[in-house]
Formats: sequence, C-alpha cells, structure tokens
Amino acid sequence: MSAAQSYTPHTHMLATCADYNDVYRRPIAFAPVSSRPQLHLPKRLMQDLFNDFTHTPYRFHPIMPYDRVRAHLAGCDWQPSSLSPQECVLVHCIFAIASTVSTDPLIIGVEPFPEECINILTTIHPVKKIKRDLREIGRMRDSVGLCHQLRAEAVRQARNEGIAVWVSPENAASCFLLDVLVSQYDGPHSYGAAFTWQARRLAESWYQHPQLYNGIFGTRDHSVKWASYFVVEVLEALHSDRSVDFSALDEQLICGHDQLSLEELASLLSQGCNTWQFYGYYISILFQITRRAREVNERIKGPCARRRPYDLQLIKRFAASLHLLHDVCNAFSKHGVRLACQNQSQSYTILAVVRMVSIGWTNLTLCFHKTMKEMLEENSVTDLYTATSGPHGTYNYSSLAEVELAPVFLAVRTLTCKAAIEFSEMIEDIYPISRLAQQKIVGGDLKRWVDFVIDVTDTGVMSASVGTQTLVRLRDGLKIAGFMWTNYTDLVEVIDSQVSVLMESSASAQAPAHIFTLDHNPDYHHMNPHPHSSSHHFPQSSSVIASNLDLDYNPDIYYHNLDFNPDHVPSASVPPGAGISPYDPLLSGYTYASRSLDSSES
Repeated sequence: MSAAQSYTPHTHMLATCADYNDVYRRPIAFAPVSSRPQLHLPKRLMQDLFNDFTHTPYRFHPIMPYDRVRAHLAGCDWQPSSLSPQECVLVHCIFAIASTVSTDPLIIGVEPFPEECINILTTIHPVKKIKRDLREIGRMRDSVGLCHQLRAEAVRQARNEGIAVWVSPENAASCFLLDVLVSQYDGPHSYGAAFTWQARRLAESWYQHPQLYNGIFGTRDHSVKWASYFVVEVLEALHSDRSVDFSALDEQLICGHDQLSLEELASLLSQGCNTWQFYGYYISILFQITRRAREVNERIKGPCARRRPYDLQLIKRFAASLHLLHDVCNAFSKHGVRLACQNQSQSYTILAVVRMVSIGWTNLTLCFHKTMKEMLEENSVTDLYTATSGPHGTYNYSSLAEVELAPVFLAVRTLTCKAAIEFSEMIEDIYPISRLAQQKIVGGDLKRWVDFVIDVTDTGVMSASVGTQTLVRLRDGLKIAGFMWTNYTDLVEVIDSQVSVLMESSASAQAPAHIFTLDHNPDYHHMNPHPHSSSHHFPQSSSVIASNLDLDYNPDIYYHNLDFNPDHVPSASVPPGAGISPYDPLLSGYTYASRSLDSSES
C-alpha cells in the first residue's frame, strides 16, 4: 500500500456534509488535476523553507499546527501531493511566507551574499549590527519571482479547495497566512474575515469539547499570543480605514480574560509587578488598546461618525485616556526590562511583550493624531502650526473648531512626537529581522512614521536634532527591511534628503524654546537589559499634561507614581496575581452563554 493510500491526517471538521468531508480528507493526489500542486520544489528547498518559517512571528500563533504538518510532510517524503487538500494548502502558505525571508539562491538569485548577512535570520538586533543597505537583496527576491509564484500557488489552491468556508485548524491557519500574503500585495480581500469566523467557530466548539483544541485555546500562553494578534489586526484595520474583522466578544471568547481598566492598571503597576502579574497585565493592556482602536474606528472616524458633527467631549475623553495609556505602557515597559534582567530564561519573551505594547500604543496614537488632523482640515483649520500667541500665553483662534479642537490636537501631537521617538527606538532595538519582514506587524507602518516626522520637523514642531535622530533610526530600519520587500524602501533617499536639510538648519540656528525637543529620556531604551537607576530625571507624565489641558483628568489617580524606581521589587503586600483573576475560560464571565443569561436577567 502506498503512503498516499495509507495516510489518514488528523483533523476535526465542523462541517456537516459527511460525504464532502470524506473526500476532503483524502490525499490530494487523488484529486482532479486542477487541484494538485503546480509548483514542484526540490526537497532541500522545501525543508529549508520550513526551517525558515520558524524564524517568522507566524510560527508562534496558537492556530498554527506547524509540528504536526511538518511531521506529516516528512512522513510522505516531502511530497505535498500526498497530503490532504487542507494540509497541502497550508504547506504552500508556509512556503510562500517563508520565501519572504529565505536566503536560498533559488529565492534571491545566485549573486554573492554579504558575509555579515549569512546568518541574518538569527542575527540579534540586525538594525544595529548590519550596516549594509540590503534593499538590493529585496529587489533580487522580487525579480527572481519564485516568492510571487509561491504566493500565487497558495492562493490558487485555497480557492480550488474552498478553505474559507470549511472550518478546521488547518484551514484557519491557511486563512491567517493568506490574509498576510494577499494584503501585502493585492489589497483588500476576505481571508482575514474568514480567519476570524473560523477562529470563533473553533473557540465555540472548544468551550463545548475542550479536549478537541487544547493546543489552541485555554492557557495563559495562548491568550497572550491571541491578544497580540488582535492588536496587530485592529491597528492594521485602523491604518487602512476599514472595519475590524473581530469583535470585543471574540476577544473575550478566545482570550477568556477579565479586563482591568486603565485606572486599575495604573494603580497596580505603581505597586510593583512580578512575572506572573506581568503577563496578566499585558493582556489587559492589549484589550485597552484594541478597545480604543475600535472606538476611533466606530465613534470618531468611521462612516457613522462622519454623518454627524464631531463629539468634542468624546474626543477629549479619548485624548485623556490616550495619555493615561501612554503612562501605563511606559510603567509596564520598565517593569518588563527589570523582569527580563531577573529572568534570563524568559528575557526574550518578556522583551517581545514589551515591544508589542510599544507597537500598540504608538500606532494607536499616530492613528488618532491623523484622525484629529483630518477633522481640523475638514473644518477649514489648516494653520495650526503657526497659531499666533495671544495675551497671558493663550492662542488666538479664528473659528469655533479651532477653539474646541486645537488645544486637544496640540496635546495629541506632542504625545505623537514621543510615540515617534519610541517607535524609532523600537525599530533600532528590534530583536529578529523577521519582525521587520512582515508588513502587518511593523514594516508597513514605517512609511506613516516617516511622513509624520518629516511633517513635524518641516513645520518646526520637532527640533532638527531630535527629528534627525528619529529619521535616521527609521531609515536604518528601512534599509534592513528592504531585505524582504521593496514597498516604500525608496523612502531611504527621501529621508537622506530630509536629514541633510535638518542637519544644515541645526548647525545654523538654535531651536526656539517652543519647539518639541525631547520630553523623553534619550538615554533610556526599553530594550536595554540594564535599566537606569532612579536617580535619573523622568519626564513629566502624559497624564499630568492631559490634566493641564483639562482633558477630563481624574485627580484620584496618582499618575506620577508610575515613574517608579526600576529596581523596585514588589512588596509582600502585593500577592501573586493581585488585580487579575486566575485564567479559566470555562468559568469566565465572558462566555456567550453567560452573557446571554445576563442579558435575559436584565
């Protein structure tokens, strides 16, 4: 009996059509010719691509059955046609994703590879260590074209097999990867929504039969990874001006975690934080980020919001919460640096969590700044950068919109300048190159940040010296990101031109006192495993700035306590897990069943 005939893949199909499922489980070698793989790769290349995939962030998503699929593929001597259709599709999705970071000559050509880049996928802090401009490698990858062929083959097979409408872990994983592949090159599509629907169905089935999907849901580790994915998705939707595929109920169903408010997080973080609490607070912080991103999308800038006048009180409350979120994330990051020093075995994971929080709050701030700027432009307020100073330090405004929105915008703009600096530092300190490789996580945001920094330096809001440092970090990130893709990498020359202008202006004139210089500690890097002592001066907290601007500041929360001594160890009065409930999704108050019961009782 052949391997194809004896192969019986492990799967849990939720579809009800038994006949279809029976066919769907058969090896694809028995399928019509149109469904079979049309690209035949050397065995060595397939093995290398699977190895390269482990260096991408997608390998660690809970939905990804990487080990099982690799074992099945190895069991049939690396012949994808011997797999079931759903596994064959997933294998080709993995090939396509891995080809974006592969250094194999079949992927990037046979030109000599720079010596310092030979082990580039395992190089720590590549932006700091690699000084070459790697965009030529990205151009070769693009011109060779095999990565595009692999993507096209994955999409073709997915369409032929109808994976979007048949629920299984393998199909959900394929939709997840196709969402990345297709959005990066082809624009809007439905794979993200299909993945959300399948993940929801799998989670609902898991609640009824936990033994089915214990490898996908139900642990703190899984919840941390799912929450990270949700943040990436909601920010990408916000940047793209589209609705979010998943709902708040989806987050609660899949992550199963009781949320802490920003005020509760601020209070708890001021008392200290141990490793167990750190991950619990992380999930709550990400929930707060996704909640606010959804609020911007639905209530401030979305289609419904555009049909009515802006809600000033809502905007002020949101701006105030954004400043508090910054303080919470800043305190959380400092705790993370301290914990990484104390727990070397977990330092990589802890610092990855810190980076995700940084990506979250900085990009949310950038999106809100863009939204407010568009609001002011729609109300014919275009001269914010040259507002004239009136008596007693006030500003002279020429319209009601300026009077109401401009002070809030100015505070948000200052916070966004801080966010730009932190984001650029995060790019410089990024751990693996694969984080820059995937545009939905980091790479696609680089253009937006470059545009913002050029804008605020051109108009004199950010000083030339700070703007230069920030742009140089972003430029160096683009040079490394060009190793994988060529979108936006022409910005390197734009940045070089801007930096030259800024350096000339910085040398010829001192920055005026009103220009944003650095309300930020330039010596502090979140990823530095050796945090500074408390003797350093900490900048005024964002929430104090918010209170000075009357942004619905809550005087009962002592936000300045968040600037704590990084060497502080949680006191004995803070028990393990204070502020967060033990994770047990089956007993969580956020199941659909309990919510329905609550609704009926009310």
